[in-house]
Amino acid sequence: MPKFEIAKLKLDLPKVDVPKPVYAGAGAAELAVAAVKEYVDSVSKKVLDARGDVTARVSGYQKQAAGFEPKAFADTVQSKATARVGSLTAEAKARRAVIESLVSTLQADAKALPGKVTSFYKETSADALGSYQDLAKRGEVLVAKLRGEAPTEVTVSVEGASDTPVQPAKTAPAAKKAPAKKAPAAKKTTAKKTQVKKD
Repeated sequence: MPKFEIAKLKLDLPKVDVPKPVYAGAGAAELAVAAVKEYVDSVSKKVLDARGDVTARVSGYQKQAAGFEPKAFADTVQSKATARVGSLTAEAKARRAVIESLVSTLQADAKALPGKVTSFYKETSADALGSYQDLAKRGEVLVAKLRGEAPTEVTVSVEGASDTPVQPAKTAPAAKKAPAKKAPAAKKTTAKKTQVKKD
């Protein structure tokens, strides 16, 4: 069977001033990918644990089914049902008293709700602004890494907030940096050399 080799594609992306929302989007995307990976790992662990529990329960039920007696079971069910009806009546009375006290508490809370909503709104807007700044910083660092650059300091500003420099995490230097652009005359010379080699 023939083998095909695909040449590695090298892209020299020009440096463009990227608006902050793009950085925020890149940071949010990276954060989402990390969260999904973590969630998949936790779900697979839970599935394995659940499989072990189900296997143990099935084997326990099989052992119980071997010694099943219908008359003894019916007597047990009847006595438990009678006891349960008595306890449910007592629980209903206790719950009614609890519900009445909860209604009075809820009425008091409803009167205090407008003040709580206002303070919550102020706190949430401040947290959202901080999260937006963090995502923008994270995205800018990510874009710099993708370009093969290692920024020493990233400064992000949002209207109404102060500028804060961010030190990016230390990364290993890029294996191969993009070569600097040569003058047009040098490119023509290179092209001529290539043509000579082909002949």
